[in-house]
Amino acid sequence: MLKKIMVAVVLLVYKASAQNTYSVSSGLNLVPSGGVHVVLSEGVLVNNGNYTDASGNTKFVGGVTFSGSGTTSLNNLEVSHSGGTTTLNSSLTTNQLIINGGSTISIAASQELSVKASLTNNSSVTGDGVINMSGSSAQNISGTGYVDNIKVDNSNNVTVVGGASMNIRKGLFPISGKLVSNGANVVLESDASGDAIVHAKSGACSQYIDGSVTIKRYIPVNSNDTYRFLGTPFSEDKLFSDWVNLPGQPSGLTRTYLYNSTFASPNPSASGGDPAWSKASLSTTWAKYKGAISFFTGGATTISAAGQLNQCTVTIPLAATYHNGQAGYVLVSNPYASYLNLESHASGQRSNILNGFYVFDPSTSSSDGSSQKSVQSGFNSNGKYKSIVPGVSGGGNPTKIPPYSSFFVKLDGTNTSGTLTFNESDKSSDSNIGFSAFRTNGEFVQNQINRADLKAFTIQIVEDKREIDDFKLIFRPEATDGTDAWDLPKMLNSNLNLFSKNINNAQVGVDTRRSEDNFEELQLYLTTDKPNSDKTLQLVWNEEGVSRNYDYYLTDMSTRVKIKLENGLNYPFRLSSEDKGKPRFLIQKKSAEELEKESILVKPNPIESDLIIDFSQIPQGEYELEMSTIEGGVVQKIRLNTQKNLEYYFDATHMNRGLYLLKMSNEKNVYTGRFIKN
Repeated sequence: MLKKIMVAVVLLVYKASAQNTYSVSSGLNLVPSGGVHVVLSEGVLVNNGNYTDASGNTKFVGGVTFSGSGTTSLNNLEVSHSGGTTTLNSSLTTNQLIINGGSTISIAASQELSVKASLTNNSSVTGDGVINMSGSSAQNISGTGYVDNIKVDNSNNVTVVGGASMNIRKGLFPISGKLVSNGANVVLESDASGDAIVHAKSGACSQYIDGSVTIKRYIPVNSNDTYRFLGTPFSEDKLFSDWVNLPGQPSGLTRTYLYNSTFASPNPSASGGDPAWSKASLSTTWAKYKGAISFFTGGATTISAAGQLNQCTVTIPLAATYHNGQAGYVLVSNPYASYLNLESHASGQRSNILNGFYVFDPSTSSSDGSSQKSVQSGFNSNGKYKSIVPGVSGGGNPTKIPPYSSFFVKLDGTNTSGTLTFNESDKSSDSNIGFSAFRTNGEFVQNQINRADLKAFTIQIVEDKREIDDFKLIFRPEATDGTDAWDLPKMLNSNLNLFSKNINNAQVGVDTRRSEDNFEELQLYLTTDKPNSDKTLQLVWNEEGVSRNYDYYLTDMSTRVKIKLENGLNYPFRLSSEDKGKPRFLIQKKSAEELEKESILVKPNPIESDLIIDFSQIPQGEYELEMSTIEGGVVQKIRLNTQKNLEYYFDATHMNRGLYLLKMSNEKNVYTGRFIKN
């Protein structure tokens, strides 16, 4: 039988410890006319039955732990203590909830503190559980406090009253009705542990947040300094002056840039003067759906702004100029205050854009201590562009970008406009961004491929032992010579880009061919904004899972040097003013017999001391012979007439150990060779 205690005013005070627990095993029903019924101080309340207080008040004082498998329904719950934490290991329901200053409630995962009437919060609610505003009539939230997770499940709406402030640290869960803010007093917090997000609204979607919301984004800048690709989640345009703590404020935002899609490629020049990027001032409009880039220096900072958030379905118009056979790029903002799952994005939600998103991963930063730290100067941006092809390249791994970030898309073919649509279902509650699942060019392998069976060649461009860009040549029977799902459109890179062109004239960073048997040659383009750089770069050839049937050879179209490609080869070169728009390297498949006719023979190889260079396999004539180290240092340069000398003797005793390159050239031909000094 359920016990009923009928009194005018009943005060039950329990002071318990872990050894002194107040338990409800069957039923306890308090039905007086009012008053404080239970004050629990520094104790444990275990309810494995039914605990109901229909009209009075329950007060937790001190560190209280509540648990049990029963049903708990309270009229009013007040938490009031200056230290310790009230821990809810089980769900409970209350009409009103009052959390006084200095008090803390911790709600365990999968548990709910359901509030049917008003919430007054002047302190903090923590944990992976949730406060659920689930009344049947309109509810109010007052006070200036923090909650980790809050759910709005009231068709008559929940209002944060004027003068109050509800600061959300982890997540807002919209179920039904609206969360109504007054004066941007709903705040999505951000700190080193993560960003507060708005979770997906399930089912039919209509506006679920009414009024402005203040969003914050923590930027964990370290001593290396870094660029961050930023996005705006607001449904209206903003001025940059509406944002707090963007780099350059209050002097005028000299370190924040917008991308102009009327230009063909987002590759700023070394001087920072490329017109594709424009510096923003405080009076510049930050248009909705547009991304921006800011250079952050020094210690960590938190940027913030307020406005009406995008909700439900968002369709983003895209526009970019078509240039010389190449469609343009658009820098797009993550439209939501949520993590965005790009891997699951449906193809029907994209119009006239290539099947790929390009993101910036600042976690790959590698500053060299100089000014070459960004997309505005030098090759080595502090971070790396990575990509994702929806439904293809994630392999089931998390492939998300965080709220308040942006990414590039590229229009398809000759199109100058397109659309990109996102729905609530594209949001993700998983905050694991999973940059490891995004692919750089060389890492990109579709999830249909068994990596153990993959036959691929990777070419990396390296400066000072750091990769700048890479390219992958893959052989798969399913591939075609044109653009298909096995190819990856050329990813963006700062100042230097390595790519090939397929028969559709599309630039690709991953070029997939049917087979080695059908392959003859591949032209590699190298575009750069620093053609006169005195830097020596390296081209590194790597073979991944390859058991090849042919030999491959590299020709440097600028210097006419030819060299056999072997796993781990490191070829040094310098940039040329001719690199822009012309093939820089030629990859050819040749048999040993074909190569022998055009190569310089070296005897013996490797050598210990004396080197003999044999010219018998090349046409006779006047040549310049150059011997250099693999790093590009010239050891010797002489002129020879092979009509008089079919061999050349050289004393290599004084030379250091290593790989050396030979080049013989005249106005008509270039022949190459190499040898190893032990």
